[in-house]
Amino acid sequence: MENIRNIRIGYWNCQGLSSKKWNPATEAIVSGRLDMLFLAETRFVDHEYHSSHPNFFAATTRTQEISKVGHEKGGIICLMSDEIRRMISSSYVTTSTNRIKINQIISKQYTSHHQ
Repeated sequence: MENIRNIRIGYWNCQGLSSKKWNPATEAIVSGRLDMLFLAETRFVDHEYHSSHPNFFAATTRTQEISKVGHEKGGIICLMSDEIRRMISSSYVTTSTNRIKINQIISKQYTSHHQ
């Protein structure tokens, strides 16, 4: 089991994940400023593209629910460094939850307020 150091975790309600927001989010992981970053309210914008990124770890499942202004509701993406990815012992996603357990010790759960 690897030793767990201080893990830098970020959370950003991006209110729709455009490329203008995606680039600084991935850079935070690639540069080492953050180990994990949860992006909330992605609205599944360009989801297939985002999920192909090497630092993509998991995303909540789609509800297909459309808001009054015409976009999908919800969406939480977890980006993760390779170092932390190697420590993951389990993960679980639903339409509103990303739950991650690291080395059987730490459990991080982020839940969308859209349930």
